[in-house]
Formats: sequence, C-alpha cells, structure tokens
Amino acid sequence: DSGHAQTTVSVIQFTKQGDKSNDEDGAESSKQPFQVLSSQSSSSLGAGSVDIALWHHFVETLPQLKDVKPKSRGGQRLLQGCSKLKHLLSQLPDGKVVVENVANDADVTISATRTQLSDLCDSHMQSLKSLIESTLQ
Repeated sequence: DSGHAQTTVSVIQFTKQGDKSNDEDGAESSKQPFQVLSSQSSSSLGAGSVDIALWHHFVETLPQLKDVKPKSRGGQRLLQGCSKLKHLLSQLPDGKVVVENVANDADVTISATRTQLSDLCDSHMQSLKSLIESTLQ
C-alpha cells in the first residue's frame, strides 16, 4: 500500500473461504480469508516523496524558481504543480503543468518525462526494493 506519507509492504497468505476452526473456548468460528505473515512500513517512501523530489529538481534547474522557499505560498503552489505532474506521468509518457503565480507573481511551466521521473526517484525505488526484500525474508 503506497499512501501519501508512507508505504506498507505486507506478505499475506490466503485461506479457503468458509474454513471453520475452534477458538480458545472451543466454539466454532470462521477464519478470516487471509493471514498476514509479515508486514513492514516506511514513512520515507510515500507518494509525497515523489512530489518533493520533483520540487527540488525544478528549484535546482529552473532559474526563475531559485528563490522559491518550501513553506512559502509559491513553494506550496510548486508542490501542488509537482503532484499534478506526477499524476499526469502515471498515465502519459510526458507532461506539462503551468504553475500560476509561483515566482515573483509569474507563471512557470514545469515539464518532465517518465524517464526523468524514474531517474529522480531511483533512490526511492532502491529503498522500496530493500523494503520488499526484507519483508519477504
């Protein structure tokens, strides 16, 4: 499960639907249709970390954004634009988003390709791979 703020990896085993078992009191009860064998989470691997990676990329590479600060209104608008761009790139090979009133009352167009996004998020992908591998052990 990849949420905005964290990712959870779980290993589950499915059981036959309707299997019956006896609980501690000896009463018959229905089992759940699955059993969680292992589960781990990371608060640094949420979808929001992709937005932040895009944000840093654009602040570092677009001269008109060099003075944008994270907690400023312009910084928040840029972060929202990065989120929109991420969603576009989940469906299309490339995307563009116009971020209004982001730097000195000017609009800025940000654009990226899936390949660029993949390169920006390589360390996140390696961390996710490690999380999956450790959960499977």
